[in-house]
Amino acid sequence: MSGCQFAIHRRSRAQDAIFRHYNYGDLLSLVTVETRLLARSEPLIIDDYFDMIREDGSTQRFNEILNDPDRDMLGEVQTQFIIDTLSKSKAQGQPWRMLANQVVMGRVMSPDLTPHVQEDALASIEKAWGGVREFVEISQYSLPTYPDSWDGYPAARDRFYDRLSKAGIEDILVVTGDAHEFWVNDLTHQSGKQMGVEIGTSSVSSNTLRDYMGPAAEDYALLMTQSNPDVRYYNPMLSGYIDLELTRQKGTARLIQVSTTQSRDYTAIEAARFALRHTTSGSLNVKSPKGLNLKQRALFHGLG
Repeated sequence: MSGCQFAIHRRSRAQDAIFRHYNYGDLLSLVTVETRLLARSEPLIIDDYFDMIREDGSTQRFNEILNDPDRDMLGEVQTQFIIDTLSKSKAQGQPWRMLANQVVMGRVMSPDLTPHVQEDALASIEKAWGGVREFVEISQYSLPTYPDSWDGYPAARDRFYDRLSKAGIEDILVVTGDAHEFWVNDLTHQSGKQMGVEIGTSSVSSNTLRDYMGPAAEDYALLMTQSNPDVRYYNPMLSGYIDLELTRQKGTARLIQVSTTQSRDYTAIEAARFALRHTTSGSLNVKSPKGLNLKQRALFHGLG
């Protein structure tokens, strides 16, 4: 029995060490979440279902698996910890409730690339990315771009949003890594209700999609933004980090590009900037983009 009790005690300490809360005075509550080890159901690897999808000519059977309500991401213990922490933050009058999140939370489906990619482009990209042909073929089915992220657990994501909404929290600010690309996403429930904003950072030194697709990644980024209403800005061309400034009245997210990943001698340049503002209804919006080109700006505003 003593060995069993010791194991439970150590497991509890491990959970506390993985998802934690940081309080910044009257400004901010920050919760670090764990979405890899503790409770996440086994990720779906789309390659494992490719033959089934190709045979069916549809994603019906795959979507039944994907949308299984038993698939979980956070687990009950962690979910309740987040709800309790953010509820306390709201009750104390802190304007910002932030999640430090491991994988992309916004809804991001792969755009259909089949009408856009020519054979010469495929042959060129294939030299660096052997699976590009299957990637292009399966893109026509509008499947999750990152099935190991929150898009691989849509029922769990909506349950989490439901719990937040029931607690009166519909203004979460989520900062995300992992994807090695810059993202600015609206966070919405399947019903369309706005739940917050996600700012995703690129990598400082690891490869981005540009390293595999070359200049074609720029067109892919525009198509990705155009095809996904929740994606306000997406840039896989740059390496860098996020400079996030919060005051009680407003927030500013600066996307900082590093000029090179090959040398310690580099410069840091502001590539884009976005304003974060609370609304009178209690939600959080992203607005006033700076540094975007004409096409990016149009897509940010939902045009095109």
